[in-house]
Amino acid sequence: MWLLGILTVLAIVLLGALLAVALRIFFHSELTAIRLARENRDREWVCLRCHDCCRKTVLLSAEDCRRLMEFTGEPVRNFASSLGRVHWLRRMTAGNCIFHRGGESEISSCAVYPARPEACRRFPHLRYFGRPALDPRCRAVQLHNSQDNKS
Repeated sequence: MWLLGILTVLAIVLLGALLAVALRIFFHSELTAIRLARENRDREWVCLRCHDCCRKTVLLSAEDCRRLMEFTGEPVRNFASSLGRVHWLRRMTAGNCIFHRGGESEISSCAVYPARPEACRRFPHLRYFGRPALDPRCRAVQLHNSQDNKS
């Protein structure tokens, strides 16, 4: 019986440690994004045209859905996956957004650029916990951040 008690305590301690590590990893990336936004609030961003942003999950607002339906002439179900009232852009097999055209070159483009979702318009600018943030996974942000760290 005492062995069961010891094993239960050890399991609880282990789960607590795993949860602490998971939270530290999660909040580290969010806090990094907020710190980057604060440090770079006046910087003009130059897109590197790497198209990594075209591989992100893009949640769609009602306005995004309306604008895309109007632009494409297609119903939401043809370009977005849904769960209840939450919609996000579908991706092709390679992981790119359904509207990404071309390969990995500068001539790659967005087929709905004039009507693109708000998240695409703002990228790499995000909001975490209601605060401005920059996506640290954006190559332009990484490049500028590494150059700043060298000086």
